[in-house]
Amino acid sequence: MVYGNFTQDPLPESAATAPTNLYGGFKLAGETLTRAYLENTDIESVIIRPTGVYGPTALNNTVVQTFCEAAILGGALEARDAQNTFIDFTWVEDLAFGLAQAGLTPGIDNEIFNLSFGKARSLEELVGLVVAAHPSTRVLFTAEHDRTRPRRGGALDISKARDRLGYAPQINLEAGILRYMKFLHNSEMHPQAAEACA
Repeated sequence: MVYGNFTQDPLPESAATAPTNLYGGFKLAGETLTRAYLENTDIESVIIRPTGVYGPTALNNTVVQTFCEAAILGGALEARDAQNTFIDFTWVEDLAFGLAQAGLTPGIDNEIFNLSFGKARSLEELVGLVVAAHPSTRVLFTAEHDRTRPRRGGALDISKARDRLGYAPQINLEAGILRYMKFLHNSEMHPQAAEACA
């Protein structure tokens, strides 16, 4: 979100930051405040830029969570500009590994790392995977782009994280959706979803 509208694919950490909404603005402000606060201390800082995070316990109304829960509970998915909206979806355990590596790797003070799967997928592809898991799911497609979101026409460049952190994401969207659906079916955090699938 700190990058705003993507200007290249894949997008490296050196790309200009130009957030297009408050969420991205606050993310970028957090980076600035972190560096300013730690500048004159002995504490090292590493900035992580994830995107499209989903999976068990990721419960902040992301598009994956919203779509999967709607499918399980018999609701409808609303997909805006699905063919032209792309997200670099990141399985939460892959991100957790990258975060751990960023905390344990020496010599990376004041560095920035993109952490994602490294491949952009369309919203239309996500809908297809959710519907494949729950064929009775209703989908409402609208042509209008969600103007509250930047246009992300590609993936984050994760080559720096691969080289410096040994970051190697393992779970693609196909496997991730199946795992996340299973989690939602069995989760005490989603009793309605578990009951609907009983």
